[in-house]
Amino acid sequence: MRFSFPRIIFTIVKPYLIPSLTFVLILFLGCQKEYDEHREPEPGPPIENPIEFPTKTVVAGFDGRITGENDQSLVGVKISAGNKSTVTDNYGIFHLTDVVVNEQFAGVKAEKAGYFTGFRTLVAQKGKTAFVTIKLTKREYAGLASTTSPVAIQGATVVFKSPGFITEDSTSYTGQVKVFGFYHDPEAVDFLQAMPGDLRAIRTNSDIVALKSYGMLNVELEGEGGEKILLAKDNKATLTIPVPPTLQATAPSTIPLWYFDDGKRTWIEEGSATRSGNNFVGEVSHFTPWNCDMVREFVYVSLRLLRTGKSEEPLPYRGVRFFNEDGVSMVHFTNKDGELRGWVPKDVPLSYQVTDDCGEVLFTKEIGTLSDDYDLGDVFVEIPEMESLLISGSIVDCEGDTITQGFAYINMLGLDYTLTVVDGTFETRISTCREFPGTIEAFGFDNTSQRFTGRIQVPVTGSRADVKLISCGKTDSQYIKLIFRGEDFRFDFPPDSLSYNRTEITTELNAWADDLSKRFIIKLRDTVVHRSRIGMGIFVLGDSLFSAYDMNINVTKYGRIGEYIEADFNGGVTGAHPDPEYPLSGSLKILRQY
Repeated sequence: MRFSFPRIIFTIVKPYLIPSLTFVLILFLGCQKEYDEHREPEPGPPIENPIEFPTKTVVAGFDGRITGENDQSLVGVKISAGNKSTVTDNYGIFHLTDVVVNEQFAGVKAEKAGYFTGFRTLVAQKGKTAFVTIKLTKREYAGLASTTSPVAIQGATVVFKSPGFITEDSTSYTGQVKVFGFYHDPEAVDFLQAMPGDLRAIRTNSDIVALKSYGMLNVELEGEGGEKILLAKDNKATLTIPVPPTLQATAPSTIPLWYFDDGKRTWIEEGSATRSGNNFVGEVSHFTPWNCDMVREFVYVSLRLLRTGKSEEPLPYRGVRFFNEDGVSMVHFTNKDGELRGWVPKDVPLSYQVTDDCGEVLFTKEIGTLSDDYDLGDVFVEIPEMESLLISGSIVDCEGDTITQGFAYINMLGLDYTLTVVDGTFETRISTCREFPGTIEAFGFDNTSQRFTGRIQVPVTGSRADVKLISCGKTDSQYIKLIFRGEDFRFDFPPDSLSYNRTEITTELNAWADDLSKRFIIKLRDTVVHRSRIGMGIFVLGDSLFSAYDMNINVTKYGRIGEYIEADFNGGVTGAHPDPEYPLSGSLKILRQY
């Protein structure tokens, strides 16, 4: 599938470039069965062996927004994914970088007191940052656990087989048990934002499938002291989950049951429910969110959103809804680069819509029927002036001369936007359903001088913000230091030259001396701080070329854009055979430009 875009390269160059060499770090890094949702489901095969869960991991990033029951931004929500955690800011926004996650089921977890824990799951792409939204649901008290009287939860009910309960350490519990619950209506407009996961699941035979929900129920039990309570081994609970009126015509007589696995970040098949009138009734032995779903096949679709007339300006953080006439619907969001990849139902006629921050439709187009993964390519969308903030500006150097090549960086309501500077100017429109902020943050970068402007707060007047940036002053020292065969070598920028190249998953630094006496290239494949990687590379000294094998590269700092990348490295290099191996070590400090 095609899903690559031009790399962005920042370069200070001389007219006499040496042919490019390469420094490479080596980083070691299902199937769906046809199912007709309108016929009676076949039960999954018996569990003879444990489910085989995908284990491949990748390094990726996540941006996102967390909202509450009234779509308000939630501050201080604990966010965790893989090996990283953070909290949301005043706008409900979070950022996680360099996260080691499961490739197939990368999950973001959101926790806040008074709310049920939220989850969002997606397929991670190595080196890329995905944007997710999670709407947390209030943790409402429903009643006390009973073996005789059902506890009502927004039209659903739960009743317990016996009074057998335990605490998390398996100690028997005999006090009162409080029931908290929330019913997720699959026909609700916010269902896809509020429900856990992404409606992909694993069957009992380990097949990865997509789901169509007929009703979802989240239940938690709590003791008198606020402790978490579980069902004892001999206890079970009967769930009665209503089927929405619009789905009753296609609801089968029996349906598979699925629970959301917190650790695996996906739905797992376990048991089945039977239709009784316009409800599904099933028995469960533990409590996580439970889901009544039919199975369907799926494929992956990808695209890149761009603003009409601005071929280099992506449209980040936009919702894209994929749907058909039968009500099949799935929403995915573009990341900060305007890119999107997500699943859609297979072999059904599909269309898609692009929406703004308010949910208003900006663009609609038919796709047709997809039988394989498909890339829609670049999609151009016009941003209306209404309910959008016009941000325009200029960037000049110390003498007031126009910057011909560079970038402007905007932060608005906690989200980052990168704009290309053309002939000293830049401009974009950002739509938002929220009230315009009083100020936005802006700074810029001059590609030629390798200087950043200062970060400034720009007032918003009406529906526009005018930004004026000056790239001036002396930058802090940037360098690459080497020790080779006991001799010190050093590159300083300037006067030496540096090519900075940021691709999807690497940062390449290509340095050569002002007098062309030496050259060194290093490629940082992993931006995880204090993680040593084994790599290989090349050092040019005069007319001699030395290849570096078994080189350890340790990134000690990887700052934000406009801050520094710092690393140290060591290893052995060899020249032409039969030269011996020579030790090479060093360190670097370079401004991060992208």
